[in-house]
Amino acid sequence: MVTNGQQSLVFAGHPADTRGRADSEKNARPERKPMGFLTGLMHHAGWHVSQNKEPKMRKIKSVFFAILLFSAMDLYAEGNPVSAAPEIAFTIPLHAKYKITAEFGEIRHPLSGKTYFHSGIDFAAKLESDVYAAARGTVIATGFDKSDGNFVVISHPQGYQTVYSSLKTITCKVGDKVSSDSRIGLLGSTGMSTGPHLHFSVYKNGEVLDPQTVF
Repeated sequence: MVTNGQQSLVFAGHPADTRGRADSEKNARPERKPMGFLTGLMHHAGWHVSQNKEPKMRKIKSVFFAILLFSAMDLYAEGNPVSAAPEIAFTIPLHAKYKITAEFGEIRHPLSGKTYFHSGIDFAAKLESDVYAAARGTVIATGFDKSDGNFVVISHPQGYQTVYSSLKTITCKVGDKVSSDSRIGLLGSTGMSTGPHLHFSVYKNGEVLDPQTVF
């Protein structure tokens, strides 16, 4: 059929009426409700659920919202640590009166005069003062070193280790279970020392820490 020089399409024996066909298709389709924010996210993530199943949809939305909430909380916690405090409680390994005579970090050696990295802190106190474990743990090494003198090494939870050097006497043995009330030795002046003191070091997963950050 030709009208005004233009060809009119014939579909199933009837002239094509695109506007009428669109209206009929629109009327034939079930009405779809607009998606809410969570529903849109779920569909984007591949969680396709019929919107006709409202009770089930509400339950899934609740679960999906909980996942989003906890994920956001985890991201916030990673970027905003609550505290840098250690996971276990450490205490000063001396109960007697003491004075810190050498800090952690770069210092000048009292004997050689050379600058070097001091891997702990030195507590000066009365000779033979009791030395205690700084926290609960297990004694994993004892011995003598030319530089450190008599020493004790204790392993603690969460990857911590503490080292006690320059002891006069060692009063514990490898395998002992200790706590902050356990005496492990007597303060001395063994190794490269200028007087009675305890050299105390802290490590976590093999990395040396400033002991004063864990008390």
